[in-house]
Amino acid sequence: MYTELAGSSPSAAFSRVISLVYKPVLSFLYNNPGTKFSMYQSAAVMKYLSQSYPEVNMLIAALAKRSDLELVTGTYSQAILSLNPPKDRSMQIERMTTLIRRYYGIKASSCFFYGQIWAPSFIHSLRNTGISSVVISAYRATTREKVATSSFVMNELGKRVDMRIISDEGAQLFSRYAQSEITLDELESGLMNVMDTSDDDVVFFSIDQMLEGSARQGDDERISDVLIRIISHRRGCLLSDIPCERPGYLDSGWYGRDAYAQGLYSFNDIFVRNENFRYLLNRYIALSETVSQFKKDRNAKREAEAALFHVSIGPLFIHDAQCTPMRQAERRSFWKAIIEAEESLLDSDSQALKSEYDYEEIGMNDYAARGKMFNAVFSPKGGAVAELCYKPLALNIIDTRVPFDISFPHIELNKTFSDSVHINGRAVQLASEIFDSEVVSRTRGEYQFTYASDSFTLIKHFRMRSQTLILESTIIPEEDVTGSYTVYAYLSMSDMILTSSDQRRQMMLGSLDDVRTVRYTENLSGLTVSFSSTEPFSVAEEKARQSQNTSIGNESFELYTKLSFSFPIEIKKGEARTIRFILRASDSRKDRE
Repeated sequence: MYTELAGSSPSAAFSRVISLVYKPVLSFLYNNPGTKFSMYQSAAVMKYLSQSYPEVNMLIAALAKRSDLELVTGTYSQAILSLNPPKDRSMQIERMTTLIRRYYGIKASSCFFYGQIWAPSFIHSLRNTGISSVVISAYRATTREKVATSSFVMNELGKRVDMRIISDEGAQLFSRYAQSEITLDELESGLMNVMDTSDDDVVFFSIDQMLEGSARQGDDERISDVLIRIISHRRGCLLSDIPCERPGYLDSGWYGRDAYAQGLYSFNDIFVRNENFRYLLNRYIALSETVSQFKKDRNAKREAEAALFHVSIGPLFIHDAQCTPMRQAERRSFWKAIIEAEESLLDSDSQALKSEYDYEEIGMNDYAARGKMFNAVFSPKGGAVAELCYKPLALNIIDTRVPFDISFPHIELNKTFSDSVHINGRAVQLASEIFDSEVVSRTRGEYQFTYASDSFTLIKHFRMRSQTLILESTIIPEEDVTGSYTVYAYLSMSDMILTSSDQRRQMMLGSLDDVRTVRYTENLSGLTVSFSSTEPFSVAEEKARQSQNTSIGNESFELYTKLSFSFPIEIKKGEARTIRFILRASDSRKDRE
């Protein structure tokens, strides 16, 4: 069995794994010597056990030393190795294997990869770390076809590993149970049949999927008894006991039934369709390249490498029974690592980081600006802000998570200070338009973006100061115009509340009119973000939420809040109207000191 719980998973998810699976199953194994079992658990689970349930870790160690429990290694931070720098791949496996040895006193020899994403090049890293076998499905998640049914030996450029193939019939039963397509009784009888009809099948199942099904169908009281009956049916076996004799080969691909993947051409197709994910990946890759080439200060480089090493690249992008891409904690962990890695380099060399990079892959560079309190990335697409990191709290305050859609449609990257112009009954949305860009002053954090059409010209001048980001938008029409100018902002603040405005009234139905200042606060972190202007505006809120079934039941995820700030405009042909709009961030806890 295996669980892929990430560090961002809620404590309730860990508690369910321990109480409903670990304690009853491991106790059964302990009381029935000779019953064999193999198990993979993430580093996050091992650390959680060490802190909260040390007696369970002691039980695992006793079973492993008795050779009744085989522990399977993996990647330390649940990395997708193909997205990691080559030098980090072996280290990811080695760190995980070392963690197992430290907690349980044994050396793992089999490996399970997060998300079951595989490439033959991984064999080099496996052999370098003393791993001799891989447990993986041979069911292609993207094309829905089985490419192998039994275990084999794989040879890649002279390096060999045993490939122990997970029974797809068994995996399909657990996947269907998680989706409430079959009952718990049907799951049990189906697994019994799989085990009775084949001696070669490796029934290696997802605890997370089983608990998702149990939460949806109300089977918590029965789940442990069913698991124990399944295990005792054949008294199990260890992965290392399964023979691998015939030669075979498994191509690069996304395998198994752990996550949603249908409709994609490959795992990397996610980054083609999802601009949000593409930006995150390129942000990580670009910084990793900078760190690897940094030579000025060895200690600073080591600190930056350590921060990036802990980035959980897999959970950022893969929607499985935990829905980690939708969790704020997962994203904040990513941005914290990015900010800390950059600060480590900047403390040693103020010129260490790139000031321009095409993070969006639009054929034009984004502009990175760094100040005392803020790091920002300005984009020529939309003439907007793609990233605004508030360094005192180590978070990206305009980061947004995206709703999950099983069809994997095209997803655009939400940017703050994107805008639209409504004139004479026409609405012009500018978020996808390419602006001409100019670096006014890199040292002062000033950038200008210009959009020109037959109807009007829009000039957007950004100034980044200590605790503020200032936008001055100048509209020059080609005719007399009446209408409005709207600026959009996206905030990622949990339980975000409107704490004050210059009008003594509550926001009704998500909107507020005729104000000059609004302020929002997140009590959890202390982050306060305010928006102000010298001119009156109206503000409307739109919260993006999505409900999803996970291993703890139906969860509601708050993905972001979209704020629309509208300014009325009335401009004569050839004249100019400039609107000054200011974003300010602070830590409300320090403000109260």
